[in-house]
Amino acid sequence: MARGACFLILGCLASGHWVSHKLGKIVTRNATGVIPLGTKEGKGSEDNFASSLLTQLEVHNLNVAAQSINVLYGSTSFSSIPHSASQTQVISSAIADQPGEQRVAISTSDRTVFVVNEVTKDAPCTDYYFNHLFVHPIAQTHASTVNWNYTYFLGGGDDEAAVWGTGSKHNCSFTEGNKIRAFYLNLAMAPGIMFHSDLVENVDEVKDVLRDTFSGGHWKDFDTSDTNVTKTWFNYLHYEEPGGEDDDSTCRRCALTYQPNATGTIYYVFYGTTQSVQVKVFTSGIGLAISCITTETCVTDRRGPSSENICFAGDSKVTLESGEEKHMKDVKLGDRVRVASSDGELLYSPVIFVPHKENSVAAEFVRIRTTSGRNLKTTRGHLILASSSCSDKAEYFRADALRAGMCVSGIDGYDRIESLEYIMGKGIYTIVTLHSDGQIIVDDIKVSSFGENHHVANAYYHIHRVLYHVLPHWILASDLVTTLNSYVGDIALYFRQYLF
Repeated sequence: MARGACFLILGCLASGHWVSHKLGKIVTRNATGVIPLGTKEGKGSEDNFASSLLTQLEVHNLNVAAQSINVLYGSTSFSSIPHSASQTQVISSAIADQPGEQRVAISTSDRTVFVVNEVTKDAPCTDYYFNHLFVHPIAQTHASTVNWNYTYFLGGGDDEAAVWGTGSKHNCSFTEGNKIRAFYLNLAMAPGIMFHSDLVENVDEVKDVLRDTFSGGHWKDFDTSDTNVTKTWFNYLHYEEPGGEDDDSTCRRCALTYQPNATGTIYYVFYGTTQSVQVKVFTSGIGLAISCITTETCVTDRRGPSSENICFAGDSKVTLESGEEKHMKDVKLGDRVRVASSDGELLYSPVIFVPHKENSVAAEFVRIRTTSGRNLKTTRGHLILASSSCSDKAEYFRADALRAGMCVSGIDGYDRIESLEYIMGKGIYTIVTLHSDGQIIVDDIKVSSFGENHHVANAYYHIHRVLYHVLPHWILASDLVTTLNSYVGDIALYFRQYLF
């Protein structure tokens, strides 16, 4: 017999602002099994199981199959909910101290029934924005698009070990000072991992990245004690499909704008198949607005070794002799960019080689933020001119060897490092100029054009500097020369442990 699956999220216990809790593991059962969820012993139960109150339940169709579904919850019918759409109906909350038994049935638009006469003992919250039910696949498999089971996640409890099933503390109210709750759910059928960062005021900041595997999630209460003005906060979402192509990563930057006295819940949800992983954000409450855009910043919680790509992010900026700023990914052969000589003099020199054509190569970047507001994104092995004491002569450091409190060498002197963050992104770029010292200025910070060993790499590119004078520039810019140069670099990286 075919089976069904859904998510029911009915409130959480807030535990201070921005305290993370796992939503818990899967509770599965067949069409006749029953697992009671929520207990009357839960803290706040007297408030939440108020007698004879009306509330709302919002049902979301996130199943893989592109067809409408019908959901029967107790005596309330949700009819013909289109794929990737939602529907809201008024329901009754449970009688105090006696959570009602609600029959649940799910069927597709052609009346194929997947759940028959399931019974759940759970009390909806009186505050409607906690009551959401998600219909989705049960497994990350391509074998079937109707491989469902009936599952519950009950968000929020005293700790990560008590957030679902019998004994969970079912709470539907915010703690003092907190009026917004954010849920992060991984419901994507495509095998992979969901990463998500905290909401912060600075659009370029990435804070406290967490991960969730399939049918996992987190919730966090958001401190809104300062909601006397309209504010916008930002966070990043990333769905990574291991072993896939570069384009398989789905990365979004979202902006939450909340009005004074806003309250409610936000659900950031990844769903869909390998062919189309999607992000959808649901909001319930008042004064909340969310927008998300595609971004090359793909956040991760990893701190391990990265790939050997030694480059900058594509949106890193160089300054042309005209004073115009140009993204690294847009720099062309012959562009005269600002560089630095080994004695610190600032000059302009033509670009004689661009090692990477336009690309979407996935890489881990170190984001270096300084106290003056500079922001540089580079791969871990790239060389940055810096000083540990902020007074000694600057020397080259790998980006992943830098620490907060050290100073990078800026165009106007030392600039103290405020923070270092590791993020995933797409697109790797660097440039080599005619100036023989091999230093360039990127985002107003002095850096090497190279990684690992500046002097060896710079000596190798003296060949390109000679060729720039004797060959037509279109040859140096050709795909053939770029590919051959890449092979040479790969060979050098392979043998470097024996040569240097």
